[in-house]
Amino acid sequence: MSEYLGSQKVNRSAYAVKEAAPTTIYLGVCERDNRPVRLEMPVDLGPTAEIPCFVGCTLPVKCERLHAVTTRLECDGSCMGARGPICNCGCGGINHGRHWGKGALLAQREVVESALANYRAEQAKIAQRREATREAAARRERSVFDDWAADHHDVIRALDPWHEHRTDDAWLEAHPVRGSHILVDLAIQAHGGWNGKPKPLTDPQVELVFKILGEAADRQRAEAERKANARPAPEGKGIKVSGEIIKVRASEGYAGEVHHEATVKCDGYAIRVTVPKAVLDWGWRERRGVIMAPNAHVSFRSYDTDWDGFASGGPRPSGEPRSPSRPARSSGGPRTRPSALPSDPPK
Repeated sequence: MSEYLGSQKVNRSAYAVKEAAPTTIYLGVCERDNRPVRLEMPVDLGPTAEIPCFVGCTLPVKCERLHAVTTRLECDGSCMGARGPICNCGCGGINHGRHWGKGALLAQREVVESALANYRAEQAKIAQRREATREAAARRERSVFDDWAADHHDVIRALDPWHEHRTDDAWLEAHPVRGSHILVDLAIQAHGGWNGKPKPLTDPQVELVFKILGEAADRQRAEAERKANARPAPEGKGIKVSGEIIKVRASEGYAGEVHHEATVKCDGYAIRVTVPKAVLDWGWRERRGVIMAPNAHVSFRSYDTDWDGFASGGPRPSGEPRSPSRPARSSGGPRTRPSALPSDPPK
């Protein structure tokens, strides 16, 4: 049975794989005549055996079993299992399509048992040195992280909840924060690490953590202030609507017409109203159909199209009457009703 000794990359996906198979050939040195003795036995006698010289004398000779060491060129499945005529592998085509056979033979030799044992011992030492190098690198990385963590307790504490509840969808939904997925990723990096090795956050990452948490705190304060100063939204017709359009929704109305509703942020409340036709016409004429814009305010009465224009949209278009006659309303008729939507425009 062959024993795997190791492999070495030759070129691209081609590797030189070395294997050893025990034989029944024994090699020793006759002490009386000081000459090598090579004996082929019918059975395996083990790693070492004392065998009579049989050549010139009958003294026992301590012999070692020989191993046949072969080095073959092995490639990955894209080369060994190929069916086409073109080979782009590092073997140069020598292994192309050799799926049902072994890789091309590079070298073959025989070594004694002690030489193979020395090789195994040397490979074990190399593996120990590599493991020691990895452990030293891990200790250095941990030391760097510990030094960073000692100076950034506030960052780690701020990310503690996001690491604790990183897989708790219910908690994440109950704490909606824009950028919560970023906080979860950074919390994993600063606590356990993706592969069990925590890494310090960079300065831009630390700034991003406080930016996201700061914006979330500002939104919570603004929402609390809005709720504290909230007023009941008026209902009915003939209501003066003055505020900022923060959302527009279009739906199919009667006879294929498009019905537009807008959420208007007013003083202390938000209402949803049918958009007057004059506002829609103005938007198509002056803003290419965009009636919702940052800091754009509108003022009109809900039962007609009396409006004062956009405060930040420039002067009123020439020829536009301030109180035009009542035009045809949008399908569904203008109406207002309280809105459960937040009055703060989305960021």
